[in-house]
Formats: sequence, C-alpha cells, structure tokens
Amino acid sequence: MANQEHLDIFWQGADIWNQWRSENPPIKPDLSYADLSGVDLSNSSLSGDMSYANLSGANLTKATFFEVNLSRAILQSTNFIRSIFIPKKSAGSVQIHVHISASLKFDLGNTDLSHANLSNSDLTNSYFGGCDFTGTRFEQANIVEARFEEFNFEEIDLRGANLIELDLRGFKLKKYCLMNCDLSKSDLSGMDLSNINLGSANLNNTKIARANLSNANLTKANLKNADLSQANLNYAKFHEADCEEINLNESDLSYSYFFKANMKRATLHQSKCYRTDFTEANLELSLFTDSVCLGAIFYMSYLQFTGFKMANIASANFQKAKLQKSFLYAANAIGCNFSDADLTDACLAAMRGIDANFCGTTLTGACIEDWNINANTSLQNTKCDYIYNRSGWDEDGNFLPSDRLPHDPAINFKAGEFERFIQKAQNTVDLIFTNGIDWQAFLQAFLKLKSETGDELSIYSIEDKWDNYFVVRVNVPSDVNKKELEGALRREYELREDKRFLQQCVTSLTMSLESLSEAQRKQSMSGDIFNIDAPNSNISITKDNATQNIHSINQIFEQHQDISEIAAEIQKLLTQVQNQGLSESVAQEKVADDLANKAKSDSTMMEKLKSIGTSFGSASGKALVTEVVKAVFKLALNKAGIHLE
Repeated sequence: MANQEHLDIFWQGADIWNQWRSENPPIKPDLSYADLSGVDLSNSSLSGDMSYANLSGANLTKATFFEVNLSRAILQSTNFIRSIFIPKKSAGSVQIHVHISASLKFDLGNTDLSHANLSNSDLTNSYFGGCDFTGTRFEQANIVEARFEEFNFEEIDLRGANLIELDLRGFKLKKYCLMNCDLSKSDLSGMDLSNINLGSANLNNTKIARANLSNANLTKANLKNADLSQANLNYAKFHEADCEEINLNESDLSYSYFFKANMKRATLHQSKCYRTDFTEANLELSLFTDSVCLGAIFYMSYLQFTGFKMANIASANFQKAKLQKSFLYAANAIGCNFSDADLTDACLAAMRGIDANFCGTTLTGACIEDWNINANTSLQNTKCDYIYNRSGWDEDGNFLPSDRLPHDPAINFKAGEFERFIQKAQNTVDLIFTNGIDWQAFLQAFLKLKSETGDELSIYSIEDKWDNYFVVRVNVPSDVNKKELEGALRREYELREDKRFLQQCVTSLTMSLESLSEAQRKQSMSGDIFNIDAPNSNISITKDNATQNIHSINQIFEQHQDISEIAAEIQKLLTQVQNQGLSESVAQEKVADDLANKAKSDSTMMEKLKSIGTSFGSASGKALVTEVVKAVFKLALNKAGIHLE
C-alpha cells in the first residue's frame, strides 16, 4: 500500500513534490495501489514503487521517471507526451529502468506516448491499443509479444528494440529506423517498408513476403531463413548481410545491392535481378532457375554449385567469379562477360554464349554439349585441359557428363588447342532429325549442294543421340550464310525423301496391277481377253496393254524428278488403266491396302504417309494432284488408323 506521508506530499503539487525529492534523494517513494487517476503530474520527477497505481487519464507530460516500478499499474488514456524514462546505471551495464509488465499482459490502451522516451523499457506482453507513438523512442526496449492495435507510429526510433515474434502486419513503418532491432520470427508480410532502416537488425526466420522494401537499408542485417518471396527490393541495400537460405522466389531485386552478402543456399526462382549487384557475394549452392538477371553483376562472387538453369543472364558480368560445378543448362548468356572466371566442371550444355567473353576463363571439365556460340565469342587465353561433349545424370540425379575430349583420359589439350577446336566447330551447320533419317536421300541432297558450293562442304560428325534422333554436323565455308545453306540442304533432303516415299507408293501400285493382271489371266475365257465381274460394269484389259502400263510405272522416276510431275504421271497411269477396263475403286482399294500395311510396319513410312496425306489436303496439294490420287492416300490413311483433320 502507498505510504500516506508520501501520498500527502504528492497531492501538494509537482513543485512541492519535486523539492521534497531533491532534498531527500535516498528515500524511495511508495505510491503503490494509489488512485492517481486524472491527476496532473506534468513536469514531475517520479521514482520508487508505483505498482498497481491507477494513473488512468493522468497528465504525465514531460514527467521524468527514474527507476520507477509501474508493474500492473493502470495507464489507460494516460498522457506520456515528452515524458522521459532514465535508466539506472550500474557497473558495466544499463539496467532496465522501468518495468511495466508482469506475468499478465499490461494494458496501455489509448495511452498518449507521443515523444516519450521508452528506451531500455521492458514492454513484454503489453497491450497498446489506440496509443499515439508519434516521435516515441524505443531504443533497446523489450517489446516481445506485445500487441498493437489502432496505433499511430510516426517518426519512431526502434533501434535495438526486441520485437521477437511480433505480428507487425498493418504497421506503417516506412522511413522508420529499426537499426539493431530484433525482429526474429516476426511477421512483416505485405508491409510497406520502403526507405526503412533495418541496418544490423535481426530478421532471422522473419516473414516479409510480398512486402515493399524498396530503397530499404539492410546493411549487415541477419536474414537467415527469412521469407522475402514476391517482395519488392528495388534499390535495397544488403551490404554484408547474412542471407543464408533466404527465400527470394519471384521477388524483384532490380538495382539492389548485395555486396559481400552471404547468400549461400538462397533460392531465387523466377526472380527479377535487372542490374542487381552481387559483387563478392557468397552465392554457393543458390538457385536462379528461370530468373531474369539481365546486366547483373557477379564480379568476383562465389557461385560454386549455383544453378542458372533456363535463366536469362544476358550481358551479366561474371568476371573473376568462382563458378566451379555451376549449372547453366540452356541459360541465355548472350553477351556475358566470363573473363578470368573459373568454370571448372560447369554445365554449359545448350547455353547460348553468342558474343560472350571467355578470355582467360578456366573451362577444364566443362560440358559444352549443344552450346551456341559465334565468331564474336572470345576464347583467347582460355584454360582448358579437356571438355565433355555430352550431358547426363547418374542414378541419384547428379549431373554426370560423358564423351570426354580428348577421348584418352591420359591426354589433355595443348596450349591453344581447345580454342582451335572450338573455332573449327563454329564453322558448322547442325541438322537435327528427330524421326530417323533417310540416309540415301540425305546423301543425294548433300552431294547436290556440295557440287553447287564446291569441295569446302564436308560432313564433320554424325551423332546418334537416342532412338531415331540424329544430329548431322556439316563443315561449311566461313563466309557462307549458314541459315540459308541449312535451309537449302533441308529442302533438297525433304524433296528426295518425299520422292523416295512416292516411289515406294508407285512400287506398291505396280505390284497391285501385276496381281490384278494375274487374276484376270487365270479367269480368262480366251488367250487374248480377260473378263472380271465387278459391280455395275464388265472389266476387260488386254495382256499387252497391261504389261506396257506396268513397265511405264518404273520409268516415271527415271524420267521425272519433281514431285508434282511424279504425281501427274501417276494420275495419267491410273486414268489409262481405268480406260482399259479396271474400275477406279478396285485399283484404289488394292494400293491403299499395300500402303497401309507398309505404314504399320515402318514408322518412317507412317510419318511420310501422314505428311503426304496432309499436303494433299492443303490448297497447294490440291493444285498438284487429282482427286483420284488424293482418294488413294485418304483410303490408305484410314486403313492405317490415321485420321487427319
């Protein structure tokens, strides 16, 4: 209970109270349990025991609190404007000078704490509903598990405050200073934290997803395991921050700074890193899958085992970066600077390295299967003992390249040999065949192009990738237009491939006619004329004319090269056969059967049957063939179980 003597002096007013306090400094006032509601204590000097006191509605403007105990005091609607809480100093430490909490939550509802100095205060479990914190100072305060509702935070200073496990969603904290704050495990999701100062703050395991941290200062902050997914981090500063295992998936890091930051095992799936500065950052084992890192700076950064699969890293700067065993599969590295970088054992398969700079780069053990470079790709002074030409994975899903070059494990590239090898490979055209290859048609097409371009055209390599998937690499002159040459070679190949397919069709037609002629001979009633019963007609054909027609089929491909001409000749032959007595339906049925049977047993024939059928159904195809030839192929397609729209 309150000391009555102390209470009597207190009621005489602030001046008398302050004078008594200055004359009797050793005395510790006891105002516990006193009802001080609505009292004017402005400019008062308060200390001692005020626990359980009722200060609701009291005016404590500019009051000074020294070693005061406010445990379980009632402070609702209390005015603390510009009040000061002075800590007690002891040897080697600063003691918490005001204690306004206990095992139960302390209620500071509707309290005016504007410009109050609550530095070093213990506000654990306190309730601050409707409080005004304008200009309030919370340096080194303990605000663990406090609850804030309908508050006003403006120009506050939370440097060093302990805010562990707070739910701060809905706070308007932009431009505030939270340096050295402990916000570990707090929830800042969706908050506007633009321009905030979180330097050296503890944000370990903090949820900051979808927050706006543009222009924020997080220098030397602890962001281990923090969730910043989908956050706006434009121009934010993370200098020397600890971001190990941070979640930055789908975040926008454009123009942000991570100088010497620890980002080991960070995840940045589908993140935006336009011109983001990762200079000397530790990004070991991090993942940039499908991210956009246009113009990003990775100068002297640590990127061992880092994944850039399918990432767009065009024009990025990897100069002197450590990229051992990094994974850049199918990355867009156009115009990248890899000079003096270490890409030992890296996966560069299917990477686009057009106009990239590999001067002085270490590429020993790198896999360069299907990488795409051009004459402007610089490989001067590249360090490379050997490379791998084929990618693969082991049983555990780990990257395991194969097809070493040089093939002998005891032999390495000599100085400059790798560069010459790549330069030679640059003057090639790759022809990819995904459904097998007609070698005779390809050879004919290749020889025709070779005769037109000269002897400089040659086959560099033929790779059997997997079932029916081939890559034919052709050496071409350095001054030739590779795209045009590739197109011409493909057109010549497809022309001959289609011709060979039609030739097979004509062979089937020839066999059909021979079979029909033999049947007519056996059923003939005389040595010169054959009679075959057929619906709605009497069919007859002479032996001499039938034989002559069969021989003329074989001559079609000897005299004609163009597909349209071949189709026209087949049409003429079918018309001639019909004029001699065979019905159109009989001829079509037999040829369609043979074509369908061949297609079912031969996948190449099946694909060509589809191709021919599709072309005959197009506008250009209709102009090349008659409806009779078209009907033969449609019938064959139906018999083979192929239905084209």
